[in-house]
Amino acid sequence: MKKNITKTLSLAGMLLLGSLKSAAQVNDVSFIVSPAAEHIWWDKDLSIDNMPLYGGKIGFGFGPLFELRAFYLRGNDANAKVRLENWRADKLWPANIKDTKLDLTKYGGELKLNLWKNAFFTPYLTAGAGVQTMKYNSYKGDVSMTVVPMKDEQLFVALGVGAKFNLGSRTALALEAKNTMFNASEGSYLMRPEYNKADGGNHLYNWTAGATLDFYLGGTTDNSGDAISREYRDLFSGGFKGLKFVVEPAMAYINFDKDMPMTDTYLLGGSAGFDLSSLVGVRGFYYQANKEADKLSLSFNKHLALYGGNIITRLNFPRGINPYLQLGGGYMNVGDKYTDKRGSSAAESSAFVFGGAGVEIPLSRYVALFGTANALFTTEKGVNEEDIQNTSHINTSVMYNAGLRLNLGMAANGEKKYKRYLNRRLDAQREALNEKINELRANYDEQIDNYDKKISDYDTKISEYDQQIARYEERVNALKADYEKRIGKLDRDLDQALKANDTIRVAELARLRDRDKQELEGIENDELAMKRKMICELGQNHGNSMKMTRGELNELVGRIIREARECARCGDYGYSYEQPQPPYRSVAPSQVLEPVQNNETELLRRELRVVNEKLDKVISQGNNGKTTVIYGDNATPRTELAPATVYNEGAYHPATGNHFKLNRVSVFTGLGFGDLTAWNVGVRGYMQVASTNLDFVPELYASMADKSGMGVSANIIYNFKINSLGKFTPYAGFGLGIFHGKDTHFGSNIIVGVSTNMLGGKVFADYSARSLTKQNQVAIGYSFVF
Repeated sequence: MKKNITKTLSLAGMLLLGSLKSAAQVNDVSFIVSPAAEHIWWDKDLSIDNMPLYGGKIGFGFGPLFELRAFYLRGNDANAKVRLENWRADKLWPANIKDTKLDLTKYGGELKLNLWKNAFFTPYLTAGAGVQTMKYNSYKGDVSMTVVPMKDEQLFVALGVGAKFNLGSRTALALEAKNTMFNASEGSYLMRPEYNKADGGNHLYNWTAGATLDFYLGGTTDNSGDAISREYRDLFSGGFKGLKFVVEPAMAYINFDKDMPMTDTYLLGGSAGFDLSSLVGVRGFYYQANKEADKLSLSFNKHLALYGGNIITRLNFPRGINPYLQLGGGYMNVGDKYTDKRGSSAAESSAFVFGGAGVEIPLSRYVALFGTANALFTTEKGVNEEDIQNTSHINTSVMYNAGLRLNLGMAANGEKKYKRYLNRRLDAQREALNEKINELRANYDEQIDNYDKKISDYDTKISEYDQQIARYEERVNALKADYEKRIGKLDRDLDQALKANDTIRVAELARLRDRDKQELEGIENDELAMKRKMICELGQNHGNSMKMTRGELNELVGRIIREARECARCGDYGYSYEQPQPPYRSVAPSQVLEPVQNNETELLRRELRVVNEKLDKVISQGNNGKTTVIYGDNATPRTELAPATVYNEGAYHPATGNHFKLNRVSVFTGLGFGDLTAWNVGVRGYMQVASTNLDFVPELYASMADKSGMGVSANIIYNFKINSLGKFTPYAGFGLGIFHGKDTHFGSNIIVGVSTNMLGGKVFADYSARSLTKQNQVAIGYSFVF
């Protein structure tokens, strides 16, 4: 026992650690193919041995969390015990049991919700429904035991939990346990007699263990956690980030099952909800039937309404014509006074479920048209939902609906986020370079202080040398004066001897004069040697250093910065700079980004590069034997400070693919006349077509008269830009629509009018000729400009 507990805890620990391991999963829309196997433990009231099933599942994944799949499973030759045909009338029914073989087929659909993403181990919930068919043989109670082929068919629902092990980005092993509920076919020969209880409660439950190997085809496995990548992904997928609130005014038409005592009818209403992502949304809806079932109007039948909720799953991002799937359920509220077209009041309220497909057409980021077709399932009269056994208890109707989808949410702006990110990186780089410059200035100041101190010491030594030289020169000058005096006297004596023609005296005086001159030259040479020695001693201490004051250093740095700024502006700074590639894989587009603040950032970046280059040159002067004050003994050539990110000069505008831009919404009122006189109130939306003077204008209005109704149209309007008209802008347009009158008209719509800027928006007046003037309108209105 203790050993088993240890194994269980170890397995749980491994699963927990595995769940912490990151594993990429498929994003976007993917197609799923899954071979599958199940094992069934049947309800004790069934005489079928537990059996395996084999088959497969196919479906779609809508991001890493939500999946929708269809399945088909079957098992053959399961052992079962069957009663004879007359077992109900035979009190000794155990004696009538025979062995048989059973074939089972199950098919249907299921929803799967993964509870988290990007982990090796992922728990999930599943819910589904479908049809199961049992084929077996019973026997007549005759002597020969004649074989009687039998077939039982049941509807079932199933709920379950499971765990998915992501073996790779596109492969997963899923293990699950499900509980299935169904009602056995009435009179089934596989049931115990006690099953048919008088108080109902005839539900059967069985447990199923299943396994699938899921292969995800399509979609993307890129799971970048970079905020800019996510922002651009949102921009190019749906244009919004986070939750998106959606409002959908719409109309519907229901074609009821022929066995239902109800009349096919139009309904008006709508839905509202949230899009959890660009692919999955949830809605709540309400529709009220029109008073006249076969006509659209604002007059309602208070005795028939539908309300409920649904899920929509898009098969692509909402960037163009986009198909989607829809599943939901609700309640059909039928009033006591409801009657169908034959006058029958037998219809009853009931719950319903539905499923179908639709298409949406985006007109802009905020507005889209949509239409769906759904199969609507209700129980037949007299059958409660919990007592449904097979498909014969189900009525199938068809519901169509169409409308306008209005999206409200926080718009994604990848360009803005990228610029903020870029500016943060440039600011960080600029701060780092400023710190480096300040560090260099501090080092230069310290070196200048040291050199100032050395210069002061040199000045002291020079002063001492000057004093020594002065004292030496004083002695030398005295000796020189004495020698010059003696030489002068010898010259005079020599002149007298020459005049006296005393050759001996002349020779002696000449020898003495030459000796004194040599001694004088020796003194002068000694003086020069002494000075040269002092200078050499001073030079050995001072070296080849250049004196540079703080002011001179600041002037040097300022000159370098001015030269760098000029080089940056002219673009010729003689520096080869290769931009590094970004360290992450970004979904940002390859277009050139617009410089921030009129190229100032780019100029600063160039200036900093040139400053670095010139400072390197100044520092490297120590390598050529000439020492300057800004060179230290331990200085090494500085390394290039590479920019922290890539910045491309130019403008960038994301190509979102939108050809319509919603720029105005207007309300109007006016007189309708023609085959019916009424007062009209309505609303228009103006969506500019690309960069032209054309507007796409959908229009919806209510017509109030003895016979109220509504109309809808889609129009193209051209705005005439005529300078001579000043503030007034004439316009004209053409469209198609459905218009309310004495009868409902479908046809053309011609609009002419004029607008002017007023009250912060636009005031307009126009005339509409609808369905070739069968119905007309003169209206005034106000436009809210975005």
